[in-house]
Amino acid sequence: MKLSRYASLDAVAIAELTNSGEIHPSEFLRAAHAACDEVNPDLNAVIELYDPETVQTCARGPLAGVPFLAKDLGAGEAGRRQEMGSRLARGRVCSVESHYYGRMKTAGVQVLGRATASEFGVSGSSSNLLHGTTANPWDVTRNAGGSTGGGAAAVAAGIVPMVQASDGGGSIRGPASFCGLVGLKPSRGRVSHGPGGRDPLLGLVQQLVLCRTLRDAATALDVLSGYHAGDPYGIQTPRQPFMNELSCRTEVMRIGVARSAWGEVSPDPEILDVIEDVTAALSKLGHRIEDIDPPYSPENYTDLLWGLAGLGAMETSLLAREMDRAIGPETLDPVNLKLYEAGLSQTARDTFNALEGAGAIRSDVARAFEGFDLWITPTMPMLPFGHGSKYCQTNETVSAREWFDLDCSMHQYLGVFNATGNPCISLPLGQSSGGLPIGIQLVAPFACEDRLLRMARDLEDCFPWSQRRPAVHVSPRPCQSI
Repeated sequence: MKLSRYASLDAVAIAELTNSGEIHPSEFLRAAHAACDEVNPDLNAVIELYDPETVQTCARGPLAGVPFLAKDLGAGEAGRRQEMGSRLARGRVCSVESHYYGRMKTAGVQVLGRATASEFGVSGSSSNLLHGTTANPWDVTRNAGGSTGGGAAAVAAGIVPMVQASDGGGSIRGPASFCGLVGLKPSRGRVSHGPGGRDPLLGLVQQLVLCRTLRDAATALDVLSGYHAGDPYGIQTPRQPFMNELSCRTEVMRIGVARSAWGEVSPDPEILDVIEDVTAALSKLGHRIEDIDPPYSPENYTDLLWGLAGLGAMETSLLAREMDRAIGPETLDPVNLKLYEAGLSQTARDTFNALEGAGAIRSDVARAFEGFDLWITPTMPMLPFGHGSKYCQTNETVSAREWFDLDCSMHQYLGVFNATGNPCISLPLGQSSGGLPIGIQLVAPFACEDRLLRMARDLEDCFPWSQRRPAVHVSPRPCQSI
């Protein structure tokens, strides 16, 4: 199989070819290895390729034969390494199979390796001192975003069509925006974190995939949705498979649009230009467009994150004990070391402020959303930034509190919806004058992924992105045997 053909296929297309018997899953696995050999030296996105003999394959299923990369963080695959982007966890192996991987393997994915993530998922950049920096395929001098930066770069460059992704404050949607991908964060409770993950960051974290097409996102949502015994949150069952929603008519909606800053960083003018293009297209489709003010206080979100530092410090201490390593500059990146030290001094008042901040955000956003069917915001307020930016967790100059202020500004349109649990999706609806991707976020009421997908489908028709290719992409060369 030529790499040009392989890289043109999304996950649904690969599954169709596998299920029909036209192409054996091993052919796709070989293609993915060849694609990684072709472009990974320029990106540093994939940090481990598994022995093909140990990769589970399946000839039937909604994702049969699909090459897939694990994130170095989050849901784990039993018997595989997961180092969380940290020198503290170097060599750590997962002992428990997550429900996530149980469902994905049953659906047919071939997990061929592991992609980079920022240390503990704390940073919105793709840099850590264990595995280095992951470059953005659109411009290798720029960052791929975080924490799912390695997976985002791998999908954008054509190594695989789909990767594991998780989002506790923007870690699906930020890399999707920076790398020109589809990034859907489901509603809280839609996808299980069990049996080992339980309730990461008290409900802030959700997980799904990063991919290039809406039908891939909908298929993954169908595969991964479902309650498991012990899950802390419940959610209503969808009326039909999410994939079917892509064929349903979109009702006329009242849509709120964010044109102003929700934090300290003002949106880049080129991002606001894309917002204008999107709202004009939606108006032509008959939707009612209204501007919205910032729906929450950034101070409440900062209080929430600051109050969780103590929980993070406890988890870091447990990891150090598990790995029998000391915590210090030799094992933690500079920002995480400062967050750990700050967390050790957390008080009950900090925890109370965190819970109060989360409650205030939920109440404020719920009131602001009344009467609206959907919101549209920039995904990120800035274009992909360069390596060594102040937003990287290798930054040695900021204090712990300054780091939270920076992070909240960068993720001003994102983290708020981790606090509320609303479903969101980032779509690659525009490009800058320099050819960099620009993501636009759609936000729906809780449990309304169906509405999100129908509107995303309409916008894909207005602003098709499937033919765009970054500067670093697999070449049309036949793959070799592995």
